[in-house]
Amino acid sequence: MNLEELPARLRTKLADRVLGHSYASLDTINEFFCKEIHPVIIHIPLLTEDLHQIPEMLNKLLEFWQN
Repeated sequence: MNLEELPARLRTKLADRVLGHSYASLDTINEFFCKEIHPVIIHIPLLTEDLHQIPEMLNKLLEFWQN
């Protein structure tokens, strides 16, 4: 997995799953989550071949969620 592409892939997948279209901005996705009255659980599967990148991948995931 190219870690530089991870934020864009996460945004695209989230937008598609929660809004029904993959072109929504992070602000639009955040607005959707802010309106939810229930907790939201996000599942991110990792492939075995990507396990060697765990430290960098976790950093990218944390950066994504901080934005």
